[in-house]
Amino acid sequence: MPIGTVSSPEVNRDLRRIKHEIASAEFEPIFLSPEIHELEVIRTAEAARKTDPDLLLLVPLHGGSAQQQVLAAETCKTFTVIWSLPRRFSMPSGAIAYGALVERGTIVKYVYGNPGLQVIAKLEDYARVAYAINRLRTSRIGVIGRVLPNMVASEYDVNVIRSNLGPHVTTVEIADLQDTLRKVREGDLDRAISGLDNFRLKASAPRIRDAMRVHLAVKKITEERKLDAMAMECWTEILRLFQVTPCMGYVEDAYAIGCEGDVVGAALLLMIEYLTDKPAVMLDVFSLTGSILKMSGMCSAPASISKVSDVTICEMAIPPMFNIKQRVVAVRPAIKWKTVTLLRISGKNVNKLHLVHGRILGVDREHYVEIKIKLTGKVDHFIENLHGHLYAVVPGDISDRVKLFCEWAGLRLVET
Repeated sequence: MPIGTVSSPEVNRDLRRIKHEIASAEFEPIFLSPEIHELEVIRTAEAARKTDPDLLLLVPLHGGSAQQQVLAAETCKTFTVIWSLPRRFSMPSGAIAYGALVERGTIVKYVYGNPGLQVIAKLEDYARVAYAINRLRTSRIGVIGRVLPNMVASEYDVNVIRSNLGPHVTTVEIADLQDTLRKVREGDLDRAISGLDNFRLKASAPRIRDAMRVHLAVKKITEERKLDAMAMECWTEILRLFQVTPCMGYVEDAYAIGCEGDVVGAALLLMIEYLTDKPAVMLDVFSLTGSILKMSGMCSAPASISKVSDVTICEMAIPPMFNIKQRVVAVRPAIKWKTVTLLRISGKNVNKLHLVHGRILGVDREHYVEIKIKLTGKVDHFIENLHGHLYAVVPGDISDRVKLFCEWAGLRLVET
């Protein structure tokens, strides 16, 4: 939303260039008409609010517009960014509005410069974080079973998750899963299995069929109940009842999977998806030798992180502690990442986020999804903040967006 009057060819050129640069960004802009009169500013901002925007971008075209910028932000009532240009007193006007909004408690950021890649990159970060926070507020996570009994650091309160992270958590009864399983059509099952032809299939056809049937049933429930993720107690309840784990869900990104009933982990995976538009891998911290962290323990990972031809669908033995001899199906993509970010949300108020930097040294898919990571921060600091075993592993360095997410969402960030 430009704030000001289009009083010269120079202003027109700026507006055209701004629109051109924004049109190529990774967000979907809605261009509003330039306004300076207070009544029109209010009307335009109210109209913008009805579109439920993730972010309001204000561009002061000239000086003398600070009051109108504040008015627009307080009317639209969403995350706000002020972008000042290096001419026509746009900078002091934007700075005045920015200072006023900060003092009034508005979540607002300020950028300065000509239209170009540097400014657009910042706007993309701000828009993506605003989208992630807003999208989490409308997300729904289903739960089948409960958190594994020994995972006491992953216990949660659905009301706290709703209040502090955003997602609504709802229970899916085992009986509902059983009923949906019975309704899976053989033709749908055949078509889903035929879609696996380009994967490396090392599991037996009967085992793949059993696992795919559970995935299709879970997928059907997520579609009917409009769920974005499903946390499932895989090692105990589901495994004992159906002799499979729900790992076949990793062959597609139809819903995020909270392993071992980890609801907070499922919310974290959604957060990462909304921030990066990509899935992450959830793994156990397993051991630490010097600064080399071994992560393991998980059966599967999302197939979409790898080329289809580099994904293996195999069988694996159940850990001896569960006293089950049946083998289950696992999805094992190749992991060719180098720099990675590790993330975990913890605390009884789910208000602490541990951010870890590292570099992958090696990957082993023989028995589990297993990686070795060179931690680039202080190891002692990492250990002091290790408040649980499950961490999401994300390709690249996404710390800028994560830090902004924590700032805007009110999470306490610990970076190691």
